[in-house]
Formats: sequence, structure tokens, C-alpha cells
Amino acid sequence: MTTPALRLLPLTTTTLDAVAFDPVTWAGIRGFNLGTCVKLISTVAQQTREMRGAAPAQPPWCGYLAIQADGLIVGTCAFKAPPNAAGEVEIAYFTFPPYEHRGIATAMASDLVKTAWEAPNVRQVMAHTLPEENASTHILKHLQFRCLGTIQDPEDGPIWRWALVRQ
Repeated sequence: MTTPALRLLPLTTTTLDAVAFDPVTWAGIRGFNLGTCVKLISTVAQQTREMRGAAPAQPPWCGYLAIQADGLIVGTCAFKAPPNAAGEVEIAYFTFPPYEHRGIATAMASDLVKTAWEAPNVRQVMAHTLPEENASTHILKHLQFRCLGTIQDPEDGPIWRWALVRQ
């Protein structure tokens, strides 16, 4: 399968506000297509705004909407925080259900890794998955991440921790 080309649009405070409250108008002005995911896209924006609180994330260490060349918004991805003192940065990605199994999550994860490597202080890109073989573990293996083992997450319970070390 060919990995699709995506544009990652940073979820700045202005974009989050517009998408959270009136995604249809925002998409129309910007020339984007929300497809069947209007409510999901709005929910993602609202949740991102709530998680950010008073300290909005700044690009590149922020969330993004994944947009295909035709303007269709197909997913979201993010850096969970800026790189820590050890040079680690964690990624997350989510393909909207109607567009799964098309290589979109792989493209988002790959783009986040490329962005991370542009920062000289980043030494490792991290990710977490459920502790089982699934689409996310397949994506991380494809991108050469290595599973470091199981850790206990306070919110999610046992999860697998993955790392890609800068060469």
C-alpha cells in the first residue's frame, strides 16, 4: 500500500476555537472537506482545547489535523508535549473511522517523526499502544520503532512503550 501524502495543519488556538464552535463555516472558508466526520472533528477540537488549558501548545509541539490533497480531513495527530530534558518526545495519531486501513495513520506518524528529527535536541520519539498486536503496533514496527516493554499508565493501565532512537 502506498502511504498517502498528507498536509498537517497545526491546531493553533485560533484554529481550535473555530473548529470547536463552527467547523462547517471554518472548513468552507478554508476550502476543506469535513466528510462525514463533522461532529468528530468538532469534538477533537473541543477536547484539545480542554487539555491545553491556559498553556496552549506551540508548533511544532502541538496537535494537527491531517488533510489529504483534495482537502478532506481524515485524522488527527499530535506531539503530547514538547521534548523533555532527556530529548524524548511522544507522538499520538488517530485516523477517523471512515478512512481507516488506507495508510493514513502511517503517514501521520511518519510526518511527526520527520518533524521531531528537525529539532536537534530530540534523541528519541516515543509512542504507547495497548499491550497487544494491533494496527498501531504494525505502524510503529513499520517505522522501525522498538517495543521497550510494558509499563503501567495511571489512566490506561498496562501499555506497551515504543521508541525510535535518532541514528
